[in-house]
Amino acid sequence: MAYAMLEKFEKYWGDYSTLLAIVIVLDPRYMMVLVRLAFSKLSIPVEVEASIKEIYDTLVKMYKF
Repeated sequence: MAYAMLEKFEKYWGDYSTLLAIVIVLDPRYMMVLVRLAFSKLSIPVEVEASIKEIYDTLVKMYKF
């Protein structure tokens, strides 16, 4: 039963939405702290830093546009 629950958890929470993460970052109440905290609970540390870098790079591209 626990394995089936883990599969469902991974199905819905395994991937993240870059757009939703950017929306959280732009909200001054949360910023990158909440995104980093959420990713640290969902991923291994190496993936967290890669995810944060991807979101930061996307924000920079959006700002330059």
